[in-house]
Amino acid sequence: MQNILNLHEATTPKYPQIFTNLVYAFKDGQALTLNLIVPPVRPGTKPHFPLLVYVPDIADDNSVKRDERLSQMFSFARYGYAVALISYRSKIDVSLMVKYINSAVRFLLSKTYKYHFDPYRYVLFGEGLGAYLSALCLLKQRDQALHDEDIHRSPLRYQCCLLLSAPDFFVPLPASYKRYQKTAPTLLEVLQKVSGKLPPVL
Repeated sequence: MQNILNLHEATTPKYPQIFTNLVYAFKDGQALTLNLIVPPVRPGTKPHFPLLVYVPDIADDNSVKRDERLSQMFSFARYGYAVALISYRSKIDVSLMVKYINSAVRFLLSKTYKYHFDPYRYVLFGEGLGAYLSALCLLKQRDQALHDEDIHRSPLRYQCCLLLSAPDFFVPLPASYKRYQKTAPTLLEVLQKVSGKLPPVL
């Protein structure tokens, strides 16, 4: 009888799962989407992954950069984080973009069971203009004007905000974001109006 080769294929998941183009909302008649990376789930376990919500910067043509840091986000997944990469439409009105991000987070929190999120551990991670928008989401998470959904029925409680290449807290947005400057207060102006204890902003 011939020898049977055994490849010793792993019987438990080793690699993160990727879910692309998940529609998180319809606004102004158009679908808004996100991509999601979930760490491997071993059979018979019920993990509760902390959720990292990444908000990208915009390119020179004012379009949102798509998955520019995908490889880095895989590294977070290796350490047990679920990672969502949010797309949003770059509007002149900054408040609209903040609403998009808050809607995306609520969509994710509504899927905690399906994707094994921990509904109490979720943080924002933004870059460039995305960092500014992420900071506004956290600083104004109790301001109904920046939410399409009812904040009393569906509150958001961000645990932390990570800002990469963020505009300065004390000055208006830099010239590269000049189309947004009229509707964009400095983060210090926003911070001065916030009452109560805030989560960490790094």
